[in-house]
Amino acid sequence: MFRRRRETTFILFVSLIAIASSICAQETEQSEREAMYYRYLEFASYVTGGSVEPHWMADGSSFWYVEGAPENTVIYKVDPKANTKTELFDTARLRQAVTPLLDHEPAYEGLPFEEFTFVDEGEKAVRFSVEEKEFILQFDTYRIRRAPSISEEEKNRLVPQLIGTYSESTFGVPTIFIMEILSPDGRWFASVRDYNLWLRSTDDDRAVQLTTDGIRDYGWGCKPPLE
Repeated sequence: MFRRRRETTFILFVSLIAIASSICAQETEQSEREAMYYRYLEFASYVTGGSVEPHWMADGSSFWYVEGAPENTVIYKVDPKANTKTELFDTARLRQAVTPLLDHEPAYEGLPFEEFTFVDEGEKAVRFSVEEKEFILQFDTYRIRRAPSISEEEKNRLVPQLIGTYSESTFGVPTIFIMEILSPDGRWFASVRDYNLWLRSTDDDRAVQLTTDGIRDYGWGCKPPLE
């Protein structure tokens, strides 16, 4: 039952992203999807002088992103519904907790990592890597322990695959690489293939097609056709 709930949660979060992006190809359609699209445009107000790479959370609305890496890494959580931006981690507390496990203080001044994955359904624990060592942090106590080792095959399944490339000459960038996006619980990768949404399982590489009605110029995404 819990597995089905997690799958349902991620499918909902992917669907929200797809709804927002599909408006780019259907500007004349007035619907709730258009309202959702304009709400996502407001994300730009949370950062100045650059852009953010959002990592979606299980509620399908909140996301986290990284600033200041590597000298002073901070990971922010943005909740568009509440109109808030807060630090996801207590940096000082985390650095203090991980220092004994490393036998020295982590480098720089901010968080000692830029990527992590949630390891439970309630997003109460995360897995991260520092100096090629894997750790698990419990948010309620900030207790950190060494994570169990995983095989090379399991590690490879957690690496996003390259889906394709396209040219973005308008912005002076010759080639953009399109990668899969990992779900908040680390169990699925999302991507757009042949104008439709797909999921790939990190457990067994199983592929699941979510949509079938995407066509050229009216696909589930705003990207030009893959080369």
